[in-house]
Amino acid sequence: MNTAKLYNLVLVRFFILLLIFVFFAGQNKGQNFIDKTDSRLKLIGQYKLLLPQPSGLELGENGKFLWTVSDENSTIYKISKKGEILETIEIAENDIEGVSVYKEHGLCVINERERSVIFLDSNRNVTNKIYLKLKGKINKGIEGIAFNDRNGHLFILNEKNPKLLMELDDNLKVIKKTELNFSKDCSDLHYDSDYGDLWILSDESRTLYKCDTKGVVKDKYKIDIPQMEGLAIDRKNNLIYIVSDKTANLYVFFLKK
Repeated sequence: MNTAKLYNLVLVRFFILLLIFVFFAGQNKGQNFIDKTDSRLKLIGQYKLLLPQPSGLELGENGKFLWTVSDENSTIYKISKKGEILETIEIAENDIEGVSVYKEHGLCVINERERSVIFLDSNRNVTNKIYLKLKGKINKGIEGIAFNDRNGHLFILNEKNPKLLMELDDNLKVIKKTELNFSKDCSDLHYDSDYGDLWILSDESRTLYKCDTKGVVKDKYKIDIPQMEGLAIDRKNNLIYIVSDKTANLYVFFLKK
């Protein structure tokens, strides 16, 4: 074999090895955040969502499906537990962030810019809208909402400056405001009526906090996923669902006892 052919053969092999290295490096990079997650959480599912900028997450009736919203196209999505779109509801709002079930078959979503809460009935018609008197930057407003089916109250979470947990009574009047100081920001929350726990998610701290209804931390779990914007928890089956705005993925974790 002459020198030129030998050189070309070596060069081809080098590029093949380089491509293999780059491919597996990329695969590992995508999994690094999972490796850093709390050992009590086991990733059992990861599904691509075919919707832009998912934000907010909620368990549907009987825990059979999920609700999420897109702050890009002002649409509420009913999705399967594998992220498949089952239903869409468009509403005339801008910058919707969080979503929650509300009373009998209803829904409510929040408008971050307006600091407002929009209510929909079982026919998906808007029936009410309330405004919260909160100051601050336009894009640092209310992010999460959760319904307490024990007493009909709502919990609402303000993202930053201040990080604030608000409780509204069944007449939608603010009865309590609690400033939170355990995280860099707050991105969503979930109320667990079975155990009475309030779960609060922080995107910037990349941590999930289990709290009481006064916002006092009882436990915390590191979840190193970028831009976590939605949280839903199925305690009966020990499952935690999270959506990422950045990856547009639905992540499913098993919570070990």
